Amino acid sequence: RQDSSVLMIGERTNANGSKAFREAMLAERFEDCVQIARARTRDGAHLIDLCVDYVGRDGAADMAGLAGRLATASTLPIMLDSTEPAVLRAGLECLGGRCVINSVNYEDGDGPGSRYQRVMQLVREHGAAVVALCIDEEGQARTAEWKVRVASRLIDDLTALIKSWGLDGGTENSLLTKVRPSCSNLSALANEVSAQTNKKLSMDQVNSFNGLVTQLSGQLGCSSTMAVTARAKTAAK
Repeated sequence: RQDSSVLMIGERTNANGSKAFREAMLAERFEDCVQIARARTRDGAHLIDLCVDYVGRDGAADMAGLAGRLATASTLPIMLDSTEPAVLRAGLECLGGRCVINSVNYEDGDGPGSRYQRVMQLVREHGAAVVALCIDEEGQARTAEWKVRVASRLIDDLTALIKSWGLDGGTENSLLTKVRPSCSNLSALANEVSAQTNKKLSMDQVNSFNGLVTQLSGQLGCSSTMAVTARAKTAAK
């Protein structure tokens, strides 16, 4: 159960981020990999990020081997971290319940055959949650305006895609209409704060910002200040 407002993701089970995990995976000491995941659980993680992508390896085979073990060894949901649809599918087919896919973006566009379309098909088939990153055909978004533009495109495209699957988007639309005034306030305040990056903020600004974030976090289903601000900027348009 997640009791805090911050979602903690255990990242040590990542072949690109942990030397200990990578060496255990390359040596096929899968029980050692499982113990690393269990340590993240003891440390208070809410999700386990599983990434097996490594040059020269059969990612699908590694994912199946580790996901299959974590299916019974881990008490936490698994976030499958890969850019390759075949690797994601191998993990999804080994895990019961609802997984999280990390991630989709527009790096190679959103047309037929793109990674975005192929991964979203897996999301539909397996009922997975999905992380969407602010990356488009020009690269990773680096400015606030660029990030908001890509995030808005993702929200619009994902909402339209879900509706095309026959799922009702009315709840989301009603929610955004309901909180739009507060979102506008938060968006304006976030811009004010951003403009004063090198200046000392007043206590009133800090309290107002934190108050609006707290008010909107539950309604928007966001668990962090950055996520709430991004959703608020989109909803305020």
